[in-house]
Amino acid sequence: MVDATTQAALEAQVVYWRALLYADFVGDTLRATSGLYDKTVSSSDTELNGTYESYSHNVIEVGAVQHNENGSDTLSISMSGLIVNNAAFLAIIGDKTKWQGRAARLWFYCTDSSETQIGSIIAYYTGFMNDITISGDADSQR
Repeated sequence: MVDATTQAALEAQVVYWRALLYADFVGDTLRATSGLYDKTVSSSDTELNGTYESYSHNVIEVGAVQHNENGSDTLSISMSGLIVNNAAFLAIIGDKTKWQGRAARLWFYCTDSSETQIGSIIAYYTGFMNDITISGDADSQR
């Protein structure tokens, strides 16, 4: 359930929303936000707690969350090579035992035009990582 402040922000003529991404990689948990600034969260949800690095809207793309009577469909999350372009993280991605079947979660929150959070952080997707691909070239990797 969404609190009244968040609901009002979602019903505004212009909606500013930011995503929080948690991906449980062995040895290197990824926390990223589409917000303009890094965001530190402290809550009763231990997976939500932590600092989310800002990569802005054009670096993280989240597909549409879709549900049916059997549960949720596959959700695609695309990240720019700017996030994962280091040897240690690429080695983790290259070893399926470090991520396959591990949790990935998404939350969102609304902001005003000054990037101040309005209302609560809302959980909207939890799943398990099952496939990672690296595509592109040296100039444009995803």
